[in-house]
Amino acid sequence: RCLSDWSSDVCSSDLNASTRGNFSFPQTITGIPGDTNSGMGMATFLLGLPSEFDRAVLAQFPGERQTRIGAYAQDVWRASPKLTVNAGLRWDWFEPVKSAHPGGLANFDVNSGQILLSGLGTVSMSTNVVTPKDDFSPRIGLAYKLTEKTVVRTGFGQSYFSSGYDATFYHLTSFYPIIAQQTITASNNYVPVFPIEQTPVGPAPPALPSSGMLTPPKDELLKTRDPNFKTENMYSWNLTIERQLDARTTLSVGYVGTKGTHLSYGKNINAAGPSSDTNLNDRRPFYSKFGISEAVNLQGNIANENYNGLVVKVNRHFSKYVGISSNYTWSKTLGYYQYNPVDMKANYGPGGNTNAYFEGSSGIDRASIWTTQYTLLLPFGRGMKYGSSISHAEDAILGGWQTSGVWSADSGLPFTPFVSSGATLNADFGQRADRVSGAPLYQSKNYNHWFNVAAFSIPPCCQYGDAGDGMLRGPHVFKPDLALWKVWQIEAPRLEPISIQFRAEAFNAFNHVNAGIPNNNIDNPAAGQITSLQSGQPMRELQFGLHLNW
Repeated sequence: RCLSDWSSDVCSSDLNASTRGNFSFPQTITGIPGDTNSGMGMATFLLGLPSEFDRAVLAQFPGERQTRIGAYAQDVWRASPKLTVNAGLRWDWFEPVKSAHPGGLANFDVNSGQILLSGLGTVSMSTNVVTPKDDFSPRIGLAYKLTEKTVVRTGFGQSYFSSGYDATFYHLTSFYPIIAQQTITASNNYVPVFPIEQTPVGPAPPALPSSGMLTPPKDELLKTRDPNFKTENMYSWNLTIERQLDARTTLSVGYVGTKGTHLSYGKNINAAGPSSDTNLNDRRPFYSKFGISEAVNLQGNIANENYNGLVVKVNRHFSKYVGISSNYTWSKTLGYYQYNPVDMKANYGPGGNTNAYFEGSSGIDRASIWTTQYTLLLPFGRGMKYGSSISHAEDAILGGWQTSGVWSADSGLPFTPFVSSGATLNADFGQRADRVSGAPLYQSKNYNHWFNVAAFSIPPCCQYGDAGDGMLRGPHVFKPDLALWKVWQIEAPRLEPISIQFRAEAFNAFNHVNAGIPNNNIDNPAAGQITSLQSGQPMRELQFGLHLNW
């Protein structure tokens, strides 16, 4: 069997930034250099002395286009009465994003220091970005009947894909000159960029040069995309043994693994690394080359991630009234966070994911996940085990009720200890804490003191902390979701069958507190304290519904 698919995507973007402007007021402006306990952010704010300013300036309406083509061949081969083979091969091509009109994309060229404008001069409509055309992905699956009650399944496959948001669209239409983002950063952590009453005006939209090469203006955020743009891909493999234990029970035990390659990753490649030199510009790579002190945000498919998990599943049908399914997963996810832009290896750890920068301090790895689901038909009512002789009126009220539930218990998410003050790092990114050798990570876990703050210290000058990313774990999650419902069937001559369902649902039925990640800044008086719930884990919610179907 051979099939193909083709699609063309169109995106009209707007800037994910404020046209009103944003200011940063850190404690270092009112602090003493080298003294992490000096200064106060509120004092910096009251004095009106920002250390950073950014503002979006809309110049033109962007438009982006991308064509995606795929073709695959697949076959199923019954090699023997016990062995079935499923094999296939897919080819994908993801065209580089192009603009709808000349000048509609911008890409900072790290070699020339110029902004490339699509479709002008010798610059292609994709700003000279090219994508591979040899993305072939094989897949194979095997199912072997070991005995009459035991089946072994295994498989391997590769998939190519393109992530959303900045990984495909938006990145090359969200900065100057398409949409300008005015950014002003200080050359020294202890000096403001300007008094707030002297905030500069936004730049005027530029004329686009016919050469397609534009010199970046001062104080503008710049963005770049790797011209040799690899396609994101994922390798997946698994091995599962499934056994029928009796007429009503099955057990399966499996191993699942994945490896992500060339995954989307973003970082500021013009960031100043740690140093005792208070002049940050001396350490910004593009300042010495082109006099550029502003951030240059790279979006490239350059990260890897991997996942390995043991999965155990039991299904049991006790009778016509009760069915239950229980799953347990023990796994580990490793990947890259986006904390340190100058040393990518330092970002590798449990739960590392390229969205952590947007999602907060935690990663995505839960070491243990247990979920049990059940459905129960209450055995009371006409035709049931109990109450089979009750009247129709009684049955309409008391009979035929059903209930179901999903009970889940997950281990905590990983998070990293940081230092809120960057004084000892003196760089363009945040400081990670140092690990104190021999000190226990936890003492008495509670919402006021979740981890042992004394297990970490503030690093010495100009060194990035050695505490591992994702080395701490937050609170677990326990969530029972329960439902109760009943259906009434209404039949009348010359009418279609009608049913009415009443349904009551309770999410987090026992109102369990699923606490969030604690304050992870060790130099903060609130370090180790938990003051919020986990994202997407609210307190008990009740929902009632009445559905009419015909």
